[in-house]
Amino acid sequence: MKFISYLIIYFISNQYIIAQWTIIIKNIPTSTPSNASIYIAGSFNNWDPADQAFKLVRVGPKEYQIDLNISKGTYEFKFTRGNWNSVEGTSSGVYIPNRKFNYNSSRDTAYLDISGWEDLDKFNSGKSTAGPNVKIITNNFYIPQLDRQRRIWIYTPPDYDQTIDRLPILYMFDGQNLFDQYTSFAGEWCVDETLDQLFKEQHLRIIVVGIDNGGADRLDEYTPWPNPSYGGGKGDLTIRFIVETLKPYIDAHYRTIDNASSTGLMGSSLGGLLSNYGILHYQNIFHKAGIFSPSFWFSNEAFLQTGKDPISRPLKIYMIGGKQEGSNMAENMLRMKDSLLSHGMRNDLLKVSIHPDGTHNETYWKREFGKAVTWLFQDAVNVIQDYPKESLQIFPNKVHDLLQINCLSCEGQIIIYDSLGQFVDAYSFKQSKSINVSPLKTGKYFIKFISNEGYANDSVFIKF
Repeated sequence: MKFISYLIIYFISNQYIIAQWTIIIKNIPTSTPSNASIYIAGSFNNWDPADQAFKLVRVGPKEYQIDLNISKGTYEFKFTRGNWNSVEGTSSGVYIPNRKFNYNSSRDTAYLDISGWEDLDKFNSGKSTAGPNVKIITNNFYIPQLDRQRRIWIYTPPDYDQTIDRLPILYMFDGQNLFDQYTSFAGEWCVDETLDQLFKEQHLRIIVVGIDNGGADRLDEYTPWPNPSYGGGKGDLTIRFIVETLKPYIDAHYRTIDNASSTGLMGSSLGGLLSNYGILHYQNIFHKAGIFSPSFWFSNEAFLQTGKDPISRPLKIYMIGGKQEGSNMAENMLRMKDSLLSHGMRNDLLKVSIHPDGTHNETYWKREFGKAVTWLFQDAVNVIQDYPKESLQIFPNKVHDLLQINCLSCEGQIIIYDSLGQFVDAYSFKQSKSINVSPLKTGKYFIKFISNEGYANDSVFIKF
C-alpha cells in the first residue's frame, strides 16, 4: 500500500511539473519551399535545429503544429528549416532575437506566425528604405531602468536644418517597424514617408523618436502588469526610461517644445497598451497618445487604472482597432472608452474608431497613422506666411570672423540663434550690416530677419 501511495503522490506531483504546451503556426512566409520541414529549437532541446523529436506537423496549407510535454518555466526558442543557415527572421530576412515564452499552466496553446527566413527573404539586397531625415541616434542607447541597451531612431521634418523653430515630439514603440523595411520584423509603418507628405500638404511639423523593442523581452517591457499565463510587468520601467532618461537627452540635443501638451506616445498591440498606461500614469509628461489595436486583454488592471489615475489634464487620445482582430478587440476598446469618459476624459479629446476591415498588422496601422498623427497634432500644423520676394543675402556662408548681411529693401531686426534655437544676439538692420562672429563657438547658427512690416525670413550660417 505504501508503494501505491508513493506512486499516486508521484503521479499527482508530476502533473504540476510536466504538462502539454501546443504551438500552432498559423502562417509561414510565401518564400517557404513546398517540401520544407519546420523544426523548433530552443532551451528545451539544446538548440538542436534539426531534432526529429521537435519537428512540426503540417496541418494545413500554411499551418504547422507541435505538442510539447515540458516542465513549467520560461523558454527561449526559434524556428528553423533544419539548420541555422535557414533560421527564421523578419519579413525582410533580418536577424531577430530569440522568442520567449513563460509557460506556467497545465495546458496552453500559443498561436504564432513565421514572418520570414534569413536565407530567403532579404529585402531589396539589404538597402534601407528610411528617408534622408531619419537618423539612428545610436544602436546602443543605455536604459538604466532595465540595465540594457537599445537602438534609438529620430525623424525630423524636411526643413528642420533651415529653421529655428521648436517642435512637438512623438515617442513611438517598435522602432524597427517605423521607418525602414529592411529592419522591420513585420512590415514598415512608413512613418517618414507619411510625415513628409503631410509636411508638403499641411506643413505638419513634428519630431518622432522610435525606440526598438527588445525582441524576446518585448512582452516583458511593454506590459505594465504581469499576466498569470504570460508573465511580463516591466512596462512602467520602459515609460520611466522615456521620462527620466531619453526625453531629457532629446530635449537637450534637439529643438523640442518641452511641455506635456506637445509630447505624445504611440504604439500598437502591446505598444498600444503601454501608450495608454503611459499617458494616464504620467499626465504631467504626455498629453497625446495614439493607441493602435491595444492589448487590453492582457490585464484587467488596464481598466482599473482609469480609476487609480483619473484624468486631471486635457489629454488627447486617438484609439483605433479592427473587427478582424478578434472578438474582444472592439468590446475592450468600447469598455476602455466608457471607463476613460467616466474618469474625467473630455469627449471632444477622445476619438475611438473601430474599422470593419481592420487587422492586427503593420499594413492596417500604416494606413491609419496619418489620420491619427494629424488629429493629435493639429496644433503643429503651421500656416506658411508669404515671405518677401527679396530675401537676405548672407556671405560668406561659412565664416570665421566677419559676417556680411545685405538686403537693399529690408529694414527691421536681425536675431541670431544657435543650433538649438537659443537666443544669441540681436541687431537693428537697414539694407546691410557687418557682424563680428569671431567670439561665437564653432557650429551652425540661424538668422531670423523680422521686418518693420511684420514679414520674416530665415537663413543659416556656419561658424568655423
